Amino acid sequence: MTSTTPLDQPGPEETRWDEIAQTLDEFRLRTVSMADEFSLMIPHLREEGSPLSTSWKRLYVDWSDRRAQLATEIASRLDVPSVSEQTFSEWSQSIHQKRDALRTAREREAQAVRSVAEVIQRVQGLNSLDTQFNGSTEMDQARTLASILLERLNDPSTRSVVMEDAATMKGMCAVLLLIDGTSDNELEEQAVADVETMFGRKLSIALLRGRITAPPASGGQKPEADASQTETVQAE
Repeated sequence: MTSTTPLDQPGPEETRWDEIAQTLDEFRLRTVSMADEFSLMIPHLREEGSPLSTSWKRLYVDWSDRRAQLATEIASRLDVPSVSEQTFSEWSQSIHQKRDALRTAREREAQAVRSVAEVIQRVQGLNSLDTQFNGSTEMDQARTLASILLERLNDPSTRSVVMEDAATMKGMCAVLLLIDGTSDNELEEQAVADVETMFGRKLSIALLRGRITAPPASGGQKPEADASQTETVQAE
């Protein structure tokens, strides 16, 4: 896909985990600083036999409250009873694992969308040196369908409909397979049948005769005439 889609950007859940990770890092630094300051106070407290100051007691109470708040949110988002007994390192590990899982799912879904988009864009760019056939009903039908699908794919509210439409994508992949060529006779025969079913026999014959071209695939990859590219990636 040539344009950047919303899938290329972190979603609200992934963004929130990033924020929690940053908050935890800041809280950990604050904890270390407090521990260092307190360790310097211990000799003086022992020598003087005086209790902690009110300000330090208040600081500790605030720190305890903040830790409890973080523990509650982390446990809730991880869907576990509690993380209060865990260390900061264990919290951090859980946070990064969850965030990385969301990022992996998003990137996998984005790649799937880009793959489908490339198929659609190639069909949208079908062309024929035969000017009469280039303006035929069959060619117009294929290119119009591709334009409609691309518009729906770029719309988050209708994207899943396109991604789950295995039959339509199978026909489009079949068109491109006949253009790109294959040494597998069975695959070619199936592609011909799929094109005839979706666009008619006239288009399948023109494809077999090499009268139609399409923009090249990125990386030189050839599409398979099946619905594998339409599998919906589910976020973890």
